[in-house]
Amino acid sequence: TTPGYDGGAISYSTITAGSYNHIINASYSGIFAGNSNIILADGAGYSVIVGGWVNEVSKSNYSLVGGGVGNVVELSNYSAITAGSSSRIENADYSFIGGGASGSILLECDYSAIVGGLNSTIQKGEGGSSYYGFVGGGLNSKIDDSDYAGITGGRDSLVIQSNYAFLGGGQNNTLTNAEHSSIVAGDNNSIENSSGSFIGGGREHEVANSVSSVLAGGIDNTMTDAGFSAIVGGQANYITNARHSAIVAGERSKIINSSGSFIGAGKRSDHTSLGLVDR
Repeated sequence: TTPGYDGGAISYSTITAGSYNHIINASYSGIFAGNSNIILADGAGYSVIVGGWVNEVSKSNYSLVGGGVGNVVELSNYSAITAGSSSRIENADYSFIGGGASGSILLECDYSAIVGGLNSTIQKGEGGSSYYGFVGGGLNSKIDDSDYAGITGGRDSLVIQSNYAFLGGGQNNTLTNAEHSSIVAGDNNSIENSSGSFIGGGREHEVANSVSSVLAGGIDNTMTDAGFSAIVGGQANYITNARHSAIVAGERSKIINSSGSFIGAGKRSDHTSLGLVDR
């Protein structure tokens, strides 16, 4: 018996080095170095901790912690945390955390990955799942209740109830109930209650209750109840209750209750159901 084994039927498991490491009820498992690491399999096994400090693989088959500090894989088969600190995979099979700190993949988030970053989370939310989620890095990134969603980086990025959605980077960008929608970059941009919509960059933009609409850039542009419409750039431009309409540039121009409308540029131009009005 190798020092560090505790109780239960253990077959073909090994602890090769380190101190205060333990394998409990785990067959075909190994701890190769480090301090205060534990594999607790409750009859399962085939798991490995390579090194590090206070890492744990619990009730998981074919899973791995490579190193780092305070990392946990629990009730998650074929999953791995390779490095970093205070990261956790729980109830998520075939999932991966590469590094960083305080990353979490939780409950019904199978086949998901966090490559790095700080305080990144992929989680189930209140009723759905987040299968095949991806977070590349950044700070405070979260995917909640969104299948096939991705965040590549940025700060305070949030994807909620938005399947097949993408958030590239920037700061304080949010996708909420926005399937097949994307925000590439920028600050304080949001798409909500929309599908197939897009914000390219800029800041303080909002797309709400819209279908297949595009807001390419600029500052403080808004689209609500719009379909197949676009604001290409400019500042404080607004399209509401309109279809197949566009504002290319300019400032404080509006298309309201008027489909098939176009404003090329200028300042304070309104296109309503009554026609084009310059203010």
